[in-house]
Amino acid sequence: MGLAWLVRWALGFMFHGQVPFLFFFPAIVAVSWFCGRNAGLFATLLGAGSGALFLGGWGPPLGVLSNALILVLFVLAGISLVFGVSSIQTNKEAARAAADIEVRVRRLAAIVESSEDAIISKDLLGHIVEWNASAERLFGYPREEVLGRSIEILMPPDAPDDWRKILDQVARGGRVEHFETRRRTRDGRILNVSLTVSPVRDRDGKTVGAAKIARDVTADRAARAEREKTRQVFLGMLGHDLRSPLNAIQVSAQTLRRRAVPADEPALARITRGVERMSRMIDQILDLTLSRLGRGIPVHARGADLAVICRNVADEFEAPHPGRLRVRTEGDLTGQWDSDRLAQVISNLLSNAFKHGDPEAKVTLTAKGRGDTVSFDVTNLGPVIPEAELATVFDLFHRGEAEARGGGRGLGLGLYIAREIVRGHLGEISATSSAAEGTTFSVTIPRN
Repeated sequence: MGLAWLVRWALGFMFHGQVPFLFFFPAIVAVSWFCGRNAGLFATLLGAGSGALFLGGWGPPLGVLSNALILVLFVLAGISLVFGVSSIQTNKEAARAAADIEVRVRRLAAIVESSEDAIISKDLLGHIVEWNASAERLFGYPREEVLGRSIEILMPPDAPDDWRKILDQVARGGRVEHFETRRRTRDGRILNVSLTVSPVRDRDGKTVGAAKIARDVTADRAARAEREKTRQVFLGMLGHDLRSPLNAIQVSAQTLRRRAVPADEPALARITRGVERMSRMIDQILDLTLSRLGRGIPVHARGADLAVICRNVADEFEAPHPGRLRVRTEGDLTGQWDSDRLAQVISNLLSNAFKHGDPEAKVTLTAKGRGDTVSFDVTNLGPVIPEAELATVFDLFHRGEAEARGGGRGLGLGLYIAREIVRGHLGEISATSSAAEGTTFSVTIPRN
């Protein structure tokens, strides 16, 4: 505006006080283009004030009216220029944004169409809106045949409403990830598929549909099942075939013990302990095999007294840990259970307590009978089990951090098998650990 004012002043002799605002209009356009609408409006007002200096004296009433009209016309023209420039810029930005959106849409469309996974879009009523080439190959329906039809055409006969549950979750803003289920093809074949479903939202953020990615995992699932079956058969054969040489070692150790001199007792004791440890490991491998093959750990329920089971197991631990085990029983502890299996659970929990607990502290075994259930807890003091580890302590092949660092010889099967035995009795097992209360493994099972 300053430059425009200097130019107009320098050339004032040519205009003799006329058209005083002519040189301000290019300045207003430039300011609006480079600095925005507000700057352009300010430049218009500044130009009106500066341009009034060229109008000379305002004179009689007619001269005042004439000069005022010139100012008004200038301001109106300036405002029109400002908004005109702003409109041009807005249209250019909108066109640029539209071009960018079109490029993104075309890119996404190319990705969807070339994806090896089936990609399907549907509205909240389940009507198919989009259907890519991989969906055609996977399910056998041409795109033009399925658009507008209900997704029910893909549902297997035994799960016709599966899709409704997924859409209800998506409608609430949720997302379904790697959900394995089954779907039916056009020729009636049933496929195992992994689904990932995400909500589709409009400009206001309202969910209006769902986008689904489907992957055929039929072959993968069959391969996993075959590998798992092979592994479990191998474990079963391994556990079975180890019995014979282990029994030979045990019989030989007993024979040597009858002939041994006192100096041989420590070596024979180590052999006996090793045989017993290997025997427990083989039992765990066989139990694991039964469990993982879907047969579950066998449980043969009959009349039993949990108090008697606890005392019998406690007697086994008295010799290696004299005076360190306290047994408490309360209430009626009779019911229908597999005594040997419950003894296995209690023995396992006590072994862990003595192994990982404070070697100077006592271990407590508490059994209680209340109503239709009975429970037993094993508590020891010592290192606290981290919260993250508590969540996985019953998992298959789990070994605690301390045991792993110390090169422990366990297989990580004991607590897993204990959980499976408890489940076989329709019960529950859990663990808690704190510095103040110690570590407690708790089991609750129905009386019958």
